[in-house]
Amino acid sequence: MAIRNSVSGAAALLIGVGGVVGSLSGCSVSPPSAAAETDEVYVRMLHASPGSSTLGVLAGEGAEGIGSTLYFGMLTSYERMAAGQYDLGISLQTPGLGNDSFSDIDLVATAYADLSQQEYYTIMAVGMPSRVSVVVLNDDQIPAFDRASVRFVHVVPDIPMVQWTDALEEIYVPLLEYGQASDYVEFDPGFNTLELREISFPESEVPETDELATGELQLGRLLESYDLEFRAGKVYTVYLTGLLRGEPELEVLVAEQATED
Repeated sequence: MAIRNSVSGAAALLIGVGGVVGSLSGCSVSPPSAAAETDEVYVRMLHASPGSSTLGVLAGEGAEGIGSTLYFGMLTSYERMAAGQYDLGISLQTPGLGNDSFSDIDLVATAYADLSQQEYYTIMAVGMPSRVSVVVLNDDQIPAFDRASVRFVHVVPDIPMVQWTDALEEIYVPLLEYGQASDYVEFDPGFNTLELREISFPESEVPETDELATGELQLGRLLESYDLEFRAGKVYTVYLTGLLRGEPELEVLVAEQATED
């Protein structure tokens, strides 16, 4: 099972904005300060739909829009665009044909998103090919001075719930359901050994967040162990993608998000 490092990151719950599951992309720019005041936003795109062919992702149309062709696991750099409300589209796309509008591509998912409340966003294509959806994640988070801030995102369709612990079984993320992002967790800089665990409850007994905070925590079944490196003063998102029981296999993508210089 793979670990991949890239540049990206942010916090809270995933905001689902589509009917069937999907992702976005664009030209790369250097991430500006997360504290900058501007009418522009910065958007990156991730193809996290296992088994899906090449996907085209669009936000808006014409000169006001951005779009890219992505293979599974591709994460773009942030691209600048005007803040505003956008139609999003995911399409099955053939590379090199110059698809650049909703009218000349085969859309498999559409959604609407308000990209004006924050400055940084990740637009993701998620879910199996028969059920692709557009998901938007807010990427604005102030880093800690001497520690790393890390958020975990779970988009593996065949694992309902996961848990993240360290090698000593200390639980950092007690329960993360498919399609969710965790709150930020602070880590000491350097290499951290993190264990991915599958956790399960009868459907009627899945605990609420406040119950997890006060009750006795269940330790899940160990799936994989990863040595991940984090740096002080940085903010990261750890994306769990792929499939537990199929191809592509489980993959962890560590992405650093834009922060103040």
